[in-house]
Amino acid sequence: MACFFMPVTAITLSGLTPERLAAASSLSNFVRTLAGSIGTSITTTLWTDRESMRHSYLAESITPRLCGLLTSASASTQSLALAWLSHSDTAMPIRFLIRKQTPP
Repeated sequence: MACFFMPVTAITLSGLTPERLAAASSLSNFVRTLAGSIGTSITTTLWTDRESMRHSYLAESITPRLCGLLTSASASTQSLALAWLSHSDTAMPIRFLIRKQTPP
């Protein structure tokens, strides 16, 4: 970020007189901070909305058949965990079932 903001600040303040430099610098920092916080709030809002949408897609796709598959996959996962496999290895059957049920 410093490689971006330093040149922008230098360009912004380059043509100013020394009397106006302090005010312009503080205004530039204020605008940069304000824009960053607005961008963060927009990103967080979009992320939350998309998360809610994805959650509803997953909830709609749960069927009695899928519940039975997940139960059997959970039993398989527990038996694999007892065989001293890592967590990522035991989670693969569940990930496969979820990807298989997720709409494109």
